[in-house]
Amino acid sequence: MLDWNPWVIEDRAKEYEAALKILGEWTRAEPELLRKTPAEFKAELDQGAAADLARIDAELAKAETDRAERAARYDPARAEARLRA
Repeated sequence: MLDWNPWVIEDRAKEYEAALKILGEWTRAEPELLRKTPAEFKAELDQGAAADLARIDAELAKAETDRAERAARYDPARAEARLRA
């Protein structure tokens, strides 16, 4: 929203400060709402990133295995025959 005009932040600084002050006064309606600490939030993000990296590593390993299997089945004579046809 503000990316297009960097001066909007400066021009509306007082409005943003007032809005943030009011937001700080709001309460949540859910019973027993447990807010995460910054450390818990960071740990959750780190865990998600580690899971993503593990998934990517597994996909790369499978791709390499598939490539090796295809390379093992490669027949140069058959490839030459296709080029001649």
